[in-house]
Amino acid sequence: MKEVFAGIFVFIVGIVLLWFGIFYVNKKNYKEPDDGMNYLLKLTPLPKIINYWLAKFLILLAGFLLVFSCIYGVIQNI
Repeated sequence: MKEVFAGIFVFIVGIVLLWFGIFYVNKKNYKEPDDGMNYLLKLTPLPKIINYWLAKFLILLAGFLLVFSCIYGVIQNI
């Protein structure tokens, strides 16, 4: 039963990361950043546009990996 709750939690975190990567990390927030977006734009000493795409890529990659790993786990246990 613990595996079910862990799988649901991982799936929800994956969906939240996908939402965050698609709707929050966007060009509007890049041009007019708030405190959280300023932190992402100072992720590395590279220019801000590279940090923007790097953060967007890593967040979306993590979200896709979590969602697909949950789907794969469910399919393997059927």
